[in-house]
Amino acid sequence: MSGPPGPPRYRGPRPPGSPSPVPFLRSPGGYRPYTPSPPPIASAPRRSMGSPCPLPPYIPCPTPRWPSPLPPGMPLPPGPRPYRMPLPMGSPMGSPVMCPSPEYLYSPYPGGEYVAVPLEPPGPLEDEEEAEDGPSTADIIASQSQDYVDERLAEYQATIYQLQDEQERVQKKTFVNWMNSYLSKRVPPLRVDDLIEDLKDGTKLLALLEVLSGEKLPVERGRNLRRPHFLSNVNTALQFLQSKKIKLVNINSTDLVDGRPAVVLGLIWTIILYFQIEENTRALASLGHTFGSASSLEGSRTPDHATESKRKGEGARRALLSWVSNALPKDIGLEVKDFGRSWRDGLAFLAIIDQIRKNVVDMTALRRATNRARLETAFDVAERELGVARLLDPEDVDVDRPDEKSVMTYVAQFLHKYPELRSDTGDSLTAIQNEYSSLTQWLTERNQYLQHLRQTNSLPNSYQEYAAFESEVQSRVELYNKLHRLVDSHSIISITHESWREIEKLWRQLQAEMRYWLRLLDSQLPPPFCQVGDWLARAEDLIESDDIPT
Repeated sequence: MSGPPGPPRYRGPRPPGSPSPVPFLRSPGGYRPYTPSPPPIASAPRRSMGSPCPLPPYIPCPTPRWPSPLPPGMPLPPGPRPYRMPLPMGSPMGSPVMCPSPEYLYSPYPGGEYVAVPLEPPGPLEDEEEAEDGPSTADIIASQSQDYVDERLAEYQATIYQLQDEQERVQKKTFVNWMNSYLSKRVPPLRVDDLIEDLKDGTKLLALLEVLSGEKLPVERGRNLRRPHFLSNVNTALQFLQSKKIKLVNINSTDLVDGRPAVVLGLIWTIILYFQIEENTRALASLGHTFGSASSLEGSRTPDHATESKRKGEGARRALLSWVSNALPKDIGLEVKDFGRSWRDGLAFLAIIDQIRKNVVDMTALRRATNRARLETAFDVAERELGVARLLDPEDVDVDRPDEKSVMTYVAQFLHKYPELRSDTGDSLTAIQNEYSSLTQWLTERNQYLQHLRQTNSLPNSYQEYAAFESEVQSRVELYNKLHRLVDSHSIISITHESWREIEKLWRQLQAEMRYWLRLLDSQLPPPFCQVGDWLARAEDLIESDDIPT
């Protein structure tokens, strides 16, 4: 019984045109897998000891080639199936028949050819944000050369130096003009042209202090002065300032003689703070109007010299700024917050000038002018009409960051020359200060007089003398009420609660002494008038003592 034909038997070497199977090929980017022909069977050919077994027909291996693109979603065709030898019908199921196994066993291909499909190698992982935004800042900095970094640093440092040089130039100019405005009053007058060089010998520095203080100071004079004479003059000036309880921070005679700009500018600024600002704000503080720190340059317990120096400047700055804020009219809507940009447009200067002397500037017309025009008008009118020396020019103020020390020095001249800006009642500072002092002195004297009479049991027994004294007190009631209205008012000149409490205490003390005097007079009346007088006196005492029984 014959069965179906078996696969062809291997009869020799493979034909020359038959390609060998293609294993996994190695590409430069990594392993790129292909779909190869079925691998060979490693077993050696075997034969049955009985009858030979026919070999299956030989099917050559297909040649791998690149495929055409597959339609999307189409699955890859299945791989080849192994060939199995069918058993002859009726053959026993005993021991297997040992047949020689061919090197390659194939079954017919279903449908088409099977080809190798290349796979793309996996690439590096990418950060989506980094890919969208580009390189990071660290990558940009790392990619820049050192020359580029040095160039940008040099530009930044050059800008800083330029601003420092401009600030120093404006301060030198302002301080020189300020010193000359005082040295011109001296007999004979002196003049400073170079702030650094002209102060090295100390003679003009001592002359300035003499004009400011009105005191005579010893000075080394002569045509052939040497360094020891310079040091002696400068030491005399520094000792004089220290005697005024002025703290000198990092200022010594050697640096001044050597002409160190920072030390010279610091010394002149300290002198301006004390003689130009502090002495004038003390007059305002005498009314109790606290402008920052009334004595910011005097006695300090702070050991830190840098902190002390800063506190001095801040105290004077607050005092002057508060004076300016009170001096400006409330109806023009102008607010001054500093001594820098608030003064750039020139309106603050014009408002102070108009407050000191009316109708010398046209505020309405100047509001439409440029900053330079307003500043030029303010400086010119202040010098010509008010006698305020011109320390600055418009180009020194009309900048992005005006020098605060220079602006403070110029504004302080208005406080020095015109501290008596009139209040809403039309009274000047001097007038109100004199009224405050006179009322305080009168109350003190009247209290001491009545206390002496009470202690010596010598109070007059005449109602006429009591009536005369009461009339004198009533004449002071109007002044008392006038000053009371200035307590923490929004006027240019005001009185704080601390200063007012001193007057109020003396006034109440005087009222108590007068009630005691009147009670003694009423006690001498015949009954029942004496009892009525005593009852009224007790009632008044309870009212004044704020201890009324309920």
